[in-house]
Amino acid sequence: MIYKIIMAFFATLAFAFLFNSPKKELFLCGFTGAFGWFFFELVNMITMDAALSAFVHTIAVTALSRLLSFKRKNPITVYLISGILPIVPGSGIYYTAYHVLINESSLAYSYGLETLKTAGVISLGIMAVLSLPVQMFRWISDR
Repeated sequence: MIYKIIMAFFATLAFAFLFNSPKKELFLCGFTGAFGWFFFELVNMITMDAALSAFVHTIAVTALSRLLSFKRKNPITVYLISGILPIVPGSGIYYTAYHVLINESSLAYSYGLETLKTAGVISLGIMAVLSLPVQMFRWISDR
């Protein structure tokens, strides 16, 4: 588990660098990805449900990104986009398209459904945290 968290940190850090995030924010971008991956692994060990794990990951990353955006006076997207990276269902999209092309409908359907669930819970998690009042995050970040 520790190895995966460290790898999530470096993957997120590298993506933030490629995304041209501010240089002084690169470590925090990497930390955001590792923080979220910790929650993903924790929930996945307990429930073995990838969609629920992705939802918890997204809530943790979005909340931390919102706090950091107030504390560091940066847009939330600096932290959020790179923090979400470890759970983006890129391989699911690839395997869905692959199985459609080789005419394996049942596998394409299975991968496609899992990809849609993951993408859906990512958007729901972001919406859930962003719908919370701004004053709550401003009050927490001022402490």
